[in-house]
Amino acid sequence: MGKQVGVKGCPKVRHFGRPCPSLLVASGELLEDSGLAGPGSPLDDSDLKGITIARVTDKFRELPPPGPAWGGSLMGTSIVARLLVEEGLPVASGVFVAISCVILVVLVAGFWRYRHPSFEQATMAEWSMFFIGILALGAALSGLTGNGMFRLVAFWIGAPPTVITWAIQLTRFDGPPKFTWGLPLVGPMISASVAGFCAREYGQLYHVLGTAMFLMSLFTAVPIFIRVYWAAWHGEVDLKGPKSATAWVPLGVIGQSTTALQVLYPGKFSVYYGYVALIIAIPLALYAMVTFYPNVARWVDYSPAWWSCTFPPGTVSMGGHQVALVNGSEWLDVVALSIPVLLIVHWALCSSRFVTWALEGRKASPKKT
Repeated sequence: MGKQVGVKGCPKVRHFGRPCPSLLVASGELLEDSGLAGPGSPLDDSDLKGITIARVTDKFRELPPPGPAWGGSLMGTSIVARLLVEEGLPVASGVFVAISCVILVVLVAGFWRYRHPSFEQATMAEWSMFFIGILALGAALSGLTGNGMFRLVAFWIGAPPTVITWAIQLTRFDGPPKFTWGLPLVGPMISASVAGFCAREYGQLYHVLGTAMFLMSLFTAVPIFIRVYWAAWHGEVDLKGPKSATAWVPLGVIGQSTTALQVLYPGKFSVYYGYVALIIAIPLALYAMVTFYPNVARWVDYSPAWWSCTFPPGTVSMGGHQVALVNGSEWLDVVALSIPVLLIVHWALCSSRFVTWALEGRKASPKKT
């Protein structure tokens, strides 16, 4: 029989002569005080390794499990891959496509395992991001391979749910104003862009669907974002910590609507629309920078909200690029295709924050001395 070992602040336990690791994890801050870590500790290396793993696991439990809540990571990584194709960097694009595919598998497996979040009105932002991510991955795969079938399959997997999440979100907007209100309303705009590309290969049906989804999104997302900006001006929007990254979200409707219009209706009107939209994007991007970057400098807590800073700048880049393709503007193309540098920096920041956040849990574990 193992002897009882007392842990200050914890009940005595019997664990084969050693304190139970699960209780040590639960009261990790007491390890040093109780003499269970440091010189003369009764813990051996296997105990400490188990505690380290448990502490990191507990750190992960502070976040939503793998699933639609992390759709922003799929969106951001996929649009990096898509834009690298436009930059003429197919190998780099292939790397990001591979990462996107891994993310998709993890998110699907995570939802299968945890069934989180549930599909309800309050979670439409998470679900819309997930399906937007599928659309973005399909676009990246088609851009990289030249095979439009990836885009077509992604459209039929992702587009109908973006319409559903759009409709459900419009039934109610709970709580104080927030930029994520607009995420489900932007979903059909991404579907419209993909539909426009599909129309070139698969017929007029996709042109009609793309037009309908373009209008659905434009006339609902824009008023909602105006409402949230008004609230933010009056200090009614919570943009503290990682939530500050959501200030980038409205740029998504600007960039995607510009892309969709160039693809669906290329011409003078689409170009003028694009110029106006891109000019509006400048102050909105500056506002997002002023809101988000100070929190990046403080290296605020990690959450899925960090990934809100990735996809929207990418859409602005793609929108500007598509306008340049329609009107032949070389200077605009240079500017548009320089934005992916910012996008990759944002992606690297989000990825780095994930790594350092996980390491924080590891460092919090006791060390054998």
